[in-house]
Amino acid sequence: MKDQDEEEAQLSADINQTSNRDNVVLRSKLGNNKGDMERLKNISNVELGSNLEKKVDEQDRKTIAIVETKKNAHKGLIDIRSVMKTNIGLDQNPLNPDLSQVHHACDLLDEKEGHIYSTLGPQKDQKTKEYLANAVQHGLKTIMYSDKVDIEQHIEFNQTGLEKLQKIITKQTVLK
Repeated sequence: MKDQDEEEAQLSADINQTSNRDNVVLRSKLGNNKGDMERLKNISNVELGSNLEKKVDEQDRKTIAIVETKKNAHKGLIDIRSVMKTNIGLDQNPLNPDLSQVHHACDLLDEKEGHIYSTLGPQKDQKTKEYLANAVQHGLKTIMYSDKVDIEQHIEFNQTGLEKLQKIITKQTVLK
């Protein structure tokens, strides 16, 4: 009974530590992404990649759901212990639960989580890269267009100045 309590305490501590570590990593990535997105939105002043944002958000929600499932995986063990303690009777032996199914389920969840991180992680990174590349490309196009307009206006202004200068020169040559 003591071994089971110690094992449950250790599993709970491991789950909390993993969840906290994953949560910190997710929050730092989200903070970095938000800063980059705000900077790009301020540069271009347009709405960027809403479909890509939805895909990234959907992947984040799936990851959080997996972490929550793993965090809640051992809550049933507490209920089994409380039932075992409330067995009332003189000739009853305490129930020795078979936790092999629970361990098997935890192993399956760990395997699935590893699979999801290995398959969805690169996809999410690729989508994020595409999103940022799209935003940068759009920002560069906007800057290049404004530079083109500035150059055209400068040429037009100089052209009228050259025409005036040409008229003055022709008048001077006619007067001489």
